Amino acid sequence: NVSQWKAFYDSVCPQDEELPAPWDSKCNELQKLVLLRCLRPDKVVPRVQHFVRTIMGQMFTEPPTFDLAGSYADSNCCAALVFILSPGADPMAGLLKFA
Repeated sequence: NVSQWKAFYDSVCPQDEELPAPWDSKCNELQKLVLLRCLRPDKVVPRVQHFVRTIMGQMFTEPPTFDLAGSYADSNCCAALVFILSPGADPMAGLLKFA
């Protein structure tokens, strides 16, 4: 059984593999996630995304599209729009299209 756990630990994508027997059938999805967190914390994010997609649905793992017109309509002189940009993002085309 140690060799199965070593193969799981050394796997490139352990988040996509089954746990060694008999643990795959004994554990629910949350328990499998906790085991992965203990063994391979670097692979937790993809497994959490899979967990959320499975339990809650695809829409909870995809960022919503930004609606500039709707955001502008919600703003006023006391609630301004603040843009937090990531490197390489250029909102200028969207702003000019909106204007």
